[in-house]
Amino acid sequence: MSKPIKRDYLSASALKSFAKSPNHYIQYVMGKTEASPAMTFGSALHCYVLEPQEFEKRYAVSPKVDRRTKEGKMLFAKFAEKADGKEVLTPEDFGQILNMDTSLSCHSPASELLDACTSFEQMTTKQINGVDFKGIADGMSNDFILDLKTCQDGSPEAFERTAHSMGYHIQAAAYRLLFNVDRFYWVAMEKNAPHNVSVYMQSEEAFHKAKHRLLTLIDEWSKWDGKPCSYSAEIMILNLPRWAK
Repeated sequence: MSKPIKRDYLSASALKSFAKSPNHYIQYVMGKTEASPAMTFGSALHCYVLEPQEFEKRYAVSPKVDRRTKEGKMLFAKFAEKADGKEVLTPEDFGQILNMDTSLSCHSPASELLDACTSFEQMTTKQINGVDFKGIADGMSNDFILDLKTCQDGSPEAFERTAHSMGYHIQAAAYRLLFNVDRFYWVAMEKNAPHNVSVYMQSEEAFHKAKHRLLTLIDEWSKWDGKPCSYSAEIMILNLPRWAK
């Protein structure tokens, strides 16, 4: 029988994994989920925008060389030696980051929110529904939290769908409770040209519905015995999707 795997605290990412299935939570906790290129890119952008003083310590941009040639191999070997321990970005990815940062600086609401932040990458732990909950705010002030999101489509229709399907509102509700703030903003930055930037604020209706879902999930996690479990241990009835009806 598998040994129960359950931490003594939660985070938004862990809870969203649990919302899929207990097995997804176990996968998350055991650290067996590899970072995708999109996640690596997003982390690099966060660092460049929010903690620029840390960027060169964590990331290195590879040179444009032909590694099929002797000279190219030598140049890349020298680069790899200097970049030891750092996350390597391609010149193309770094170029995208620079262009996105330029678009961000030209978007007044986003720039004003960033300027109003008193701290970045702020971590805190607080109990929610009787469970220790950890969170890291991208940017925050006394009365709001800001979350930086890279996306393919930052238009209102697309980002609304993404926020719902990816559980952004649940995370926002958790962070508003954790940090005791009244407002939560998303700064959506499109990865591809023209790198449009959009700013969204969570509505009160969305907050209250997400808060209810958050507390329900925490309660389900608290009652879970920590043992592996798929979507269901029973045979399920499969109906037509709502759109087909």
